[in-house]
Amino acid sequence: MSAKSAKIFSFAVHLLTASGILCGFQALFAALDGNWGLTFSWLGLALILDGIDGPLARWVDTKTVLPRFSGERLDLIVDYFNYAVIPAVILSQAPLLPDFARLPAAALILMSALYHFADRASKTSDGYFIGFPAIWNIVVFYLMVFAAPPMIATLSIIMFAVLTFLPLCWMHPMRAQKPRVVNIAVALLWFTAAAATIFADLKPGLWAQMILIATAGYMIALSLVRSFNGPWPKDLRK
Repeated sequence: MSAKSAKIFSFAVHLLTASGILCGFQALFAALDGNWGLTFSWLGLALILDGIDGPLARWVDTKTVLPRFSGERLDLIVDYFNYAVIPAVILSQAPLLPDFARLPAAALILMSALYHFADRASKTSDGYFIGFPAIWNIVVFYLMVFAAPPMIATLSIIMFAVLTFLPLCWMHPMRAQKPRVVNIAVALLWFTAAAATIFADLKPGLWAQMILIATAGYMIALSLVRSFNGPWPKDLRK
């Protein structure tokens, strides 16, 4: 690839990353209208973009080709909006939590997510996050799909916010190195069930529910195994 072609491709990758904010903007309007199926459709599209821009950026080596422009910083900004701000808006609008808990829960999401996105030691070398990785879009999605009772939903929000600050590992299905092929297959299976759930207006059939439960269980189990069997970054052994 020529130097000029590499720059064009790198710019295109950054543009792809940036387009995720447009998905989030559409999700915001859908959430304010109470259209939860459409909200998660836009968030799902943003999730796809977030999953493919990283490998493309590493393939073309955007850091070297466009050293002035930080794709990582761009990705963090977009992710904070889509993974924290939009879920906080959903919680403030949807009848998921008790009325008294809606705004405090939204504030808890926004504040705890800021800690995660500002943490410079939030990832291990083998593709795990350290502390809950602020995937509040997924948490809210599960709470809505499985119709969690208001108090259970409230306690879940508090629990995941606390987990943000605990040194437990959380698997990134596209980056965790072992067993990577299985992880990617599980992630694709999860996405299939999630897409079917969204198309069913968040009222999935039994097969989709079982896949959503099984794949989440797999990822959590692998994360726990990694958490308690190391190896750990040196700064977390203190």
